[in-house]
Order: sequence, then C-alpha cells, then structure tokens
Amino acid sequence: MLNIAQAASQIPDISQYGGPKAVGPTNVGGIVDILVKVMQWTYSIFFVVAVLFIILAAYEYLTGAEDPERIREAHKRIIWAGVAIAVAILALSFNLLVQNFLGASGGGGGSSGGGAGGTNYSGGGTP
Repeated sequence: MLNIAQAASQIPDISQYGGPKAVGPTNVGGIVDILVKVMQWTYSIFFVVAVLFIILAAYEYLTGAEDPERIREAHKRIIWAGVAIAVAILALSFNLLVQNFLGASGGGGGSSGGGAGGTNYSGGGTP
C-alpha cells in the first residue's frame, strides 16, 4: 500500500508543462473576428454564385433566340443574380454595421482618438 502512495507522489503535476492550451476564441474580440470571417466568406460565395448565374443567363439568351420560354428563364436567372448580389452587399454592409456598432459602443478599445474606442468626428486636427 505504501508503494502506491509513493508512486502517486512521483507523478509530475500538469501545471509544470503549461497545462492544456485554449482552442478557439478566448475573448469577445475572437468571436467578432470569427463572425467577420463568416460574413466575408458569405459575401464572396454569393458574389461568385451571382456571376455564374449571369453567365448562365447570357448563354440562355444566346442559345434561346427562337424560344420565348428560354428567354423568360434567362430573365429569371438575371433577376436571381441581382438578388444574390444584393444579399452579398447586405452581408458586407452587415459586417460594417457590426464593426461600427461595436466600435461606437465604447467596448471596442480602438485608438482612433474619439474617447473610449469611438471615432473623432470633430473635423479638425489629427486623430
């Protein structure tokens, strides 16, 4: 029984090896960075889809000159490409709105010269 107690006392403590490392975001800034990356990917994907829709619609217009139904389908594709572009722009705008909201609330900790993380809108001098 004594040997087990002695063996347990010889096991090194995990704290001397630095312990487990944190994986993923460790603060609010990390979460915001992840959200920004997701919004940037969303913007890029929707933009690529919109370009593909426009190319397909152009092909439909070129090959469907005699068939009014194919022209209508091409027209619908262009409309949906416009919707995809609008969503991509909204994704980018949402990203900017979130950044401005967090920066203007005083919690951003930015150093743009306008108080606690805000922006200096006084118009004069250097920030």
